Amino acid sequence: MPRINFQVEKTRNKLYHLKMEQRNIKRKYFLHLRAYVHSWLLEIVGIFFRALSLFSTLTTTPKQNKTRVNALLIVDVQNDFITGSLSLRDCPSKHEGEEVVPVINHLLSTIKFDVIAYTQDWHPGTHISFYECLPLRKHLIAPNSPVTEANAKVFDQIRFSGDIEQILWPAHCVQHTRGADLHEELYIIDSKTPENHMNKNTPIIRLQKGTDAEIDSYSAFWDNQKISKTTLDADLKKHHVTDVYVAGIATDVCVYSTALHSCELQYRTYVIEDACRGVDETAIKSKLQELQSHSCQIINSSKVKCLIEGTRAEQQELNNNDIN
Repeated sequence: MPRINFQVEKTRNKLYHLKMEQRNIKRKYFLHLRAYVHSWLLEIVGIFFRALSLFSTLTTTPKQNKTRVNALLIVDVQNDFITGSLSLRDCPSKHEGEEVVPVINHLLSTIKFDVIAYTQDWHPGTHISFYECLPLRKHLIAPNSPVTEANAKVFDQIRFSGDIEQILWPAHCVQHTRGADLHEELYIIDSKTPENHMNKNTPIIRLQKGTDAEIDSYSAFWDNQKISKTTLDADLKKHHVTDVYVAGIATDVCVYSTALHSCELQYRTYVIEDACRGVDETAIKSKLQELQSHSCQIINSSKVKCLIEGTRAEQQELNNNDIN
């Protein structure tokens, strides 16, 4: 009789453990299923919100891109580049810098721009680019520079320590001198502009660059080493500018650098070729080709009005379609 009870008890234990094992298996299965369902639901929710975000982007982005805001950048149309110490007529190109003035004035008088910017070289008297100031920095000339203090000439490219390549220009556009002033015949939109002028109420940006004695700044956006950024990009973005038209002096130096950085900053960029003059014909051709490789368009001033009014007409048509 005890043996029978022992067998019964043993059987009961087996059944109990089997039951518990089955329960654990079910529990594990349930936990795995719950985790799988939870993960699946999260994935579904994620897909839903990604689709919602994509739908929102698709429906809002075109409306944001419809409005093209046009800025005219007038680069360094200053006395020293026209009749002064760094006159283009004394450079290899022999260009007459004042020839840009009537072209730019015509643009200002016949086309409504959304923003107009005037830039100026505005150098301290001891600027690093001045040939006359080279003795002040003879200790900074790199040992591997092909040009030294002893053999340096105007327009030579010298190398300073830190791999800074610098063209030695004649002293020019020194702060608060007549040479740094904008050309007297260039049309300046300001408080004296007649009320009936189409650009009377256009936002105006005035930018002075190259103010640090130790670094040059050809571009209206950055210094030459891209260490310090000017306020121009922020000012253009404040006015939601999308398209930048560049004119001025010099095509192969400050106009080129400004247009290149404009492209890098994702503005649609146009160089108005007949509203620019440069230093060297070979360099002008090379720099314009380089700009084209960065999607910059080289255009004639006669095309500007068609481009701007054409895009405005397209925008109006799109807006009308939205309303309908």
